[in-house]
Amino acid sequence: MGTKEQGSELPPAAQPDDRIKLNVGGKLFETTVRTLQSAGPDSLLAALSLRSPATAAGPVFIDRDPDLFSALLSLLRSGRLPSSAAARRFSEQDLLDEALYYGLDSRLRAATAPPPLLGFDAFLSATLISSYGWTLAHAGTLRTHLDDIASLRRVCPEVAALGSLDSPGLHFYHVAGGRHVGSVHWSDPTDPRVYKARVTAIAAAGDAVFAAFECPHRENCVLAVDPETLRVAAEIGRQSGSMVKSAAPGRLAHVRELGLVFASAVSAGAFGYSGYMRLWDPRSGRPCGRRASPEGPG
Repeated sequence: MGTKEQGSELPPAAQPDDRIKLNVGGKLFETTVRTLQSAGPDSLLAALSLRSPATAAGPVFIDRDPDLFSALLSLLRSGRLPSSAAARRFSEQDLLDEALYYGLDSRLRAATAPPPLLGFDAFLSATLISSYGWTLAHAGTLRTHLDDIASLRRVCPEVAALGSLDSPGLHFYHVAGGRHVGSVHWSDPTDPRVYKARVTAIAAAGDAVFAAFECPHRENCVLAVDPETLRVAAEIGRQSGSMVKSAAPGRLAHVRELGLVFASAVSAGAFGYSGYMRLWDPRSGRPCGRRASPEGPG
């Protein structure tokens, strides 16, 4: 049998609660292996955490800004950036550049991202669309060919669907590229009342865009549009519009869990408010539930 040579034993691996000292720009920081590894397996800090305390010869020197590192270390410890004045004086770009160096930019983005905005990422004003990034920093403004934009929905990260109160049709714009992609119109050769239909509401479902169209004579429906080909896939819930309870929807939403489209309309009159809430099945084109509010005092 062979004998174990002296000095061949490997040093013990670092444990989650072991302390590690880092010298960042001449300032000493002390933290734990667990905190550094929370930066992610591919980060620089996680790699430094693998050093065994038994073989470490003093703190690791990192030639970076210690104040920026302090803010990022607080992010790893608590999941958010500190609210101290020292942290607030840094710009978003300063923090992002430093986070990229250490390999924890995804943690920074998650901590500073605003709450979900229900798919909206643009601001509507007359003929303009202003787009914003993940930190709500202004990314650019696009002038469209439309007037009085009233409906907008993000179809994919780069494409938005728009509707106008003055111009018929559903219009698609590549926001980053600054160009008009195409338009979809509601038409029916068998019904002369269907013409110049404007869009009153838009919803997106990944593989389909749902848009409520209304003609000058109030005939209305919801069209399901393929966002890849910009072709109409189905006509849903055609209504005459002659009554409040058959008016064009003012709001659409896709209920992903049920595979249904929610539509609602509200009208104000001398005796208060009236309208409806309805669920449409895009596969059959028929309503599968309805709740209408009778006219009455508001």
